[in-house]
Amino acid sequence: MLLLIISAIILLVYSLGFIESMLGENPALQQGSNLATGKWLLFMDADVIMAENTLLDAVVYVEENKLDHLALLPQFNRSGFLLNIMLASFLYNVLVAVKPWQVRNPSSKKSVGVGAFNLVKAAVYKETGGHASLALNTDDDIKLGKLLGAERLIHSNY
Repeated sequence: MLLLIISAIILLVYSLGFIESMLGENPALQQGSNLATGKWLLFMDADVIMAENTLLDAVVYVEENKLDHLALLPQFNRSGFLLNIMLASFLYNVLVAVKPWQVRNPSSKKSVGVGAFNLVKAAVYKETGGHASLALNTDDDIKLGKLLGAERLIHSNY
């Protein structure tokens, strides 16, 4: 039986000054992760609305399956014919390019990172250098998946 306690503390971190060596949200993500004290870090876009049990289900899943990283695609609430076509085309191209079904294969070099939901074991995140190692990337969510995927062989067996 898995006993799980999740507590969330939201801390507003003010960054005074521009960090020339980092782009976009990376400085804030790095600063926040430096202050975090939990076992898991969740990186997600600000416009994502999660179902009530999403975080609990995700943590139970990663703990039971001994994962270091879990990326989830959101459910897209959309309307309009053209928007539906655009979204379907986008998702098709992502599936063809990324091949997410190959990610769990230890011999595969495939990786996934999703801005909507990247749940990462804090220790592994820190070992890889975190967002500081992604300093000049505007696609930090995808690159975070690649960074953690490169560590797969080291951390896949506890």
